[in-house]
Amino acid sequence: MSELVGGLPKGRRAACLDTAHSFAAGYDLRSIEGRDRLRNDVLREIGAEYLTVIHANDSKTDCGSGVDRHEHLGHGKIGATGLKAFLRDKSWVGIPRIGELPPGEKEDRENLAFLRGCCSTT
Repeated sequence: MSELVGGLPKGRRAACLDTAHSFAAGYDLRSIEGRDRLRNDVLREIGAEYLTVIHANDSKTDCGSGVDRHEHLGHGKIGATGLKAFLRDKSWVGIPRIGELPPGEKEDRENLAFLRGCCSTT
């Protein structure tokens, strides 16, 4: 992470954190330890000032699978509890969270309600 961001001029640095990508890469967002490890790695390697958006997604695949398949929020392998805990972390205050999710009008409303619930404390 730091090589990618660190190689850019400071005025042009920006990063997006994707929860499903992180989970597929081995950050187990279902556990406190996994969430802490991801947060600490992001803050150390990228820096909060360069994190401009969080793609909030659940995952269709297992932790560490290396396969990125997005699932509706709370309906995948990460689950509602892990996602909510991660998205409500005080480190992400002021950072927009957006869904990058499978299509579905009913699911869109549910995903939006989920995100709003996660962001109400930040």
